Amino acid sequence: MTLWPPRKATAPRKAIQLAVAMVLVLTGSVGVASASGSTQASAISTPLPPNQDPFYSYSGSTPLANLTPGTVLKQRSVQVALGTTATPVTAEQLLYRTTGELGQPIATVTTVLMNATGTTVPDLVDYLSFYDALGAQCDPSYTLQGGNPGAANEQQAQAEEAIIGGYLANNFIVTVPDFEGPDLEWTAGYLAGYASLDAIRATESYLKLPTSTKAGLTGYSGGSIAAEWASEVAPRYAPQLDIVGVAEGGIPVDYAHNLAYINGTTSSWSSIIPAVLVALSLAYGVDLTPYLSPYGVQLTTQDAHACIGSLSGVPGLTVQKLLKPQYQDFLAVPVFAKIVDDLIMGSVPGHPTGPLFMGIGDSDGTGDGIMVTADVAGLAHQYCQQGVPLQLSVYQGSDHTQAALHFEPAAISFLQQRFAGVPFQNGCSSVPTGNSLAPLPIPQGYWETASGGGVFSFGSAGFYGSMAGRALNAPMVGMAATPDGDGYWLVASDGGVFSFGDARFFGSLGDKPRAAPTVGMAATPDGDGYWLVASNGQVFNFGDATFFGSMGGKPLAAPMVGIVSAPHGWGYWLIASDGGVFSFGDAAFHGSIVGGHPAAPIVGMAPTPHGGGYWLAASNGGVFSFGDAAFYGSMGGRALKAPIVGMAATPDGGGYWEFSGHGGVFSFGDARFLGSTGSHPLNTPVIGAAPDA
Repeated sequence: MTLWPPRKATAPRKAIQLAVAMVLVLTGSVGVASASGSTQASAISTPLPPNQDPFYSYSGSTPLANLTPGTVLKQRSVQVALGTTATPVTAEQLLYRTTGELGQPIATVTTVLMNATGTTVPDLVDYLSFYDALGAQCDPSYTLQGGNPGAANEQQAQAEEAIIGGYLANNFIVTVPDFEGPDLEWTAGYLAGYASLDAIRATESYLKLPTSTKAGLTGYSGGSIAAEWASEVAPRYAPQLDIVGVAEGGIPVDYAHNLAYINGTTSSWSSIIPAVLVALSLAYGVDLTPYLSPYGVQLTTQDAHACIGSLSGVPGLTVQKLLKPQYQDFLAVPVFAKIVDDLIMGSVPGHPTGPLFMGIGDSDGTGDGIMVTADVAGLAHQYCQQGVPLQLSVYQGSDHTQAALHFEPAAISFLQQRFAGVPFQNGCSSVPTGNSLAPLPIPQGYWETASGGGVFSFGSAGFYGSMAGRALNAPMVGMAATPDGDGYWLVASDGGVFSFGDARFFGSLGDKPRAAPTVGMAATPDGDGYWLVASNGQVFNFGDATFFGSMGGKPLAAPMVGIVSAPHGWGYWLIASDGGVFSFGDAAFHGSIVGGHPAAPIVGMAPTPHGGGYWLAASNGGVFSFGDAAFYGSMGGRALKAPIVGMAATPDGGGYWEFSGHGGVFSFGDARFLGSTGSHPLNTPVIGAAPDA
């Protein structure tokens, strides 16, 4: 997902020169200056690598979690270099607060450049680099200072600097974020989108520009990941920004399809597979070790800190060679299938506001060598169906590198017109249907837990232990599973927490005084923390779980019965027995039971995969849907042997289960019945359940 393929298939120097010449012809110059207009030349010195430079680390007294995304944390002036050649140009670098793939607060850097003569119309371009790196030596903030990305990556960095010059010479303010974040989570869509939008906010704040400032985004290949995801999340994450257009080219729409295209190919594109595995494991907190073959360990270790141009370079590589025998069907492994599904473009609730300019090459009838042409058409078609204005350009006969030479000047022209207010010519009438972007089927499973500490596993859910037969100080009231489904926690009414499998213990309330009993728990999406909630609305956080607020100390019409994490962990919902829903952090409120008088008490909630809605379940089996949650049926009005005690949704949100106190399981939508304890005598009643993956 870079402009040029990895090592051993690097484009000839002529292609590099053509890319640079293209921009220089368009612009006539690449002169730039800092926000203050300084152009004084000075001798360039070798910058500190980001992992040794204290500027890249936040050390403020206010926790990042308490700062608004886009907040500028530090700023400095730096000397700009073209490659290793010094220029008489300075730029401003901003360390700013943004949001990680799983919703955690992080800090990253953007570099702000302006034309040497300044600009009377402050139009802002968010230039999203195709730096594709697991090593910070390729961060744009480092290479723009003259930092050396290594010989294999140097030509790419230089050509990209010239493209940036094209935007500057058009009198745009340009901000260039390190959107992979401090841990180099390449291919992580949500992080890339959040960091790109927050770079705009930080730049506007630094330059004292209003949020009404026109902003456009552009990115090719790896940069298209940032551009596309920014366009998807912007309506909810940064609705105040005035985004006039987004240009994205060479787009990896569905990683499952990209993998099928490059897996085992003789071109060196297959050599990116180990690096992508490393990047996504970083982003989603997955330990690859249990899944990798010895050869997989070797290649992922080799590429763990490499950039795209210096990867292992193994043409013909397959993902199967990297995995142990039991994991050869890579996309059927639940943890990987869920990640791939999570990153299908166009899957965020809602849609971009547009207009979009989308470009893709087609060199072989399938794609440009790595990106699938019909996937891009499928995404464009989906957006057109949703009313998003866009143009799609397919560069016939062009591979990934050649397509970039068509896309870049077209992207500049597209943004020029958007800033100038030229009416947009919607091209949806000529967009083909393209490929289906349906998610992968994910194996289903669930656990039930009883008040006596028993745990019962069904389907893909594994059994990792229980508290059955052990002396308990208080009955169990809930459970939560780890993200990979290889462990779980149980929580008791006294706040005691018990961990099994790969679930780690981060603390409990078991030895602390409590004003009210604990009634539920929720895990963070990375599995490195959890929240507990008490019936009086108090919330207690452990591990990396952030406190976003609670109903503790506030008058309640009914007691709380549970807590549910927002999909990316940057918020949660509290649920009351009268159907009240209380949202904190980025957990969006989609409604509650009006008047708070359901026919039976509410006992549980399940969110849709991206948090655009949720379901509530009542003890009589009734199900209530809100937001983008579809109603698939319920046990309401049917005879039950015991009250419903909880519910859980399937990974794709296409169905749900209801669980009863005698162990019965009732499935709706695409939720499959995988077994229950309903026909078995239980020593203590079932009090809760959790879905696998």
